[in-house]
Amino acid sequence: MNGAGRRVRLYCLSQTCHTMKKFLLFLLLVTLSLAAGAQSQQLRFGYFSYREAFETMPGYAVMQRNLNDLKNKYDAETKRAEDEFNKKYEEFLDGQRDFAPSIRNKRQAELMDLMNRNVAFKLRPSA
Repeated sequence: MNGAGRRVRLYCLSQTCHTMKKFLLFLLLVTLSLAAGAQSQQLRFGYFSYREAFETMPGYAVMQRNLNDLKNKYDAETKRAEDEFNKKYEEFLDGQRDFAPSIRNKRQAELMDLMNRNVAFKLRPSA
């Protein structure tokens, strides 16, 4: 190996050692500062639960009750719409043979429209 190659290799080793020395010095300083802080006060560890924090908020119970009321209103509206559709569908099936073609087509279109609105209501995110 020639002299230039040896110098580059030694330079790389010394640079690595220099970086290692900086890291060890930093680690020593951090350890000393933590030790000094631990002597002045006792360290405490804990955890934070968002659920428990929310549940202890003053307005949480009111908000939860309002949310449940809104959910019940949406459920009732969905049930009402389904019952309405089922009733009209049964009436359509019962009278389907007796209807004139234009009336049958009109009622089929009404049922399709009602079904599409019900599906859109279920899929729409509540505001």
